[in-house]
Amino acid sequence: CEIEYVDIYSELERVESDLLSASLGGRYCGTVSPHVRIRYALLSYESIEFTRRAHFSLHRVLVLVFHSRAREVDRQFGFRGQYSFIPDTQYQAGTPLHGDTDGCSFIIDATKRKKGAIFSPTYPGTYPNVMFIHH
Repeated sequence: CEIEYVDIYSELERVESDLLSASLGGRYCGTVSPHVRIRYALLSYESIEFTRRAHFSLHRVLVLVFHSRAREVDRQFGFRGQYSFIPDTQYQAGTPLHGDTDGCSFIIDATKRKKGAIFSPTYPGTYPNVMFIHH
């Protein structure tokens, strides 16, 4: 990561958040990607194979910071990525408990739904420290 890298901040609540005190979601450096739980297709570039990975924002904000110390004008540097918006309704585990302000308590009613999946409120994003979920 001496010449270029991209930092990803995926746990921010506001665009104006202080990045120096925010959790770093990952750092991409060349073909070396950070540890991310969701893996995609294997890609290759100039005979180097690497795995494309996905990041999910915890809220409605995702900040990418591109760092470069490149001085060579005739050599191409940079990064490329794709994004998409996904509805969070597919990851709702149940009905939020009345009066729950943290979004961490849910009621799962077997008379309304016989089977399903249970997700943490931040899935598929990162799981924040000191969070307690009740189902």
